[in-house]
Amino acid sequence: MNVKRIISKSAVMVGLALLFACNITKNVPEGEYLLTKNTYRFKNIQIGTAEAASYTKQKTNGNFLFFLPIQLVLYNSIPQSILPVLKEYNSLSKNNKNQQKLDSLYLKYNQNKRLGKNNWFYDFCYKNGEKPVILDSTLSNNSAKNTELFYRNKGFFQAKVQTKHKYTTS
Repeated sequence: MNVKRIISKSAVMVGLALLFACNITKNVPEGEYLLTKNTYRFKNIQIGTAEAASYTKQKTNGNFLFFLPIQLVLYNSIPQSILPVLKEYNSLSKNNKNQQKLDSLYLKYNQNKRLGKNNWFYDFCYKNGEKPVILDSTLSNNSAKNTELFYRNKGFFQAKVQTKHKYTTS
């Protein structure tokens, strides 16, 4: 990939992030929470802290420049009505992707107003975007058990790992 292309792609992502930045919870279902951060605190343990963090089952959405969830913003910029079209269209082999197939999917999913239109922008967002990571307390507890086992295997037989969730609404 050449440098010019990388810079232009990054500029588009930053522009989109600024445009849609306040909309990161758009696709988070009611009563669910977006996982935004995993924090680890260790008492009296100096070894394996980075390795222990790798036992976490749920990872947050990726961030660009450490604070902008660009992939999440890209995914959220796609209208809900065409997500099934994009999912099915992108599951096709490269040889089967054409405007006729796209139009047949629009008809299948009642998107008649989009017939004949190329969705390059939404396709770009779908390919480069990332679904929101929903907090799952079961996975948190499993991660805690795995981390505890990791430390016991390292010789810390009294290791205790606790999970704590801080819920905020937007």
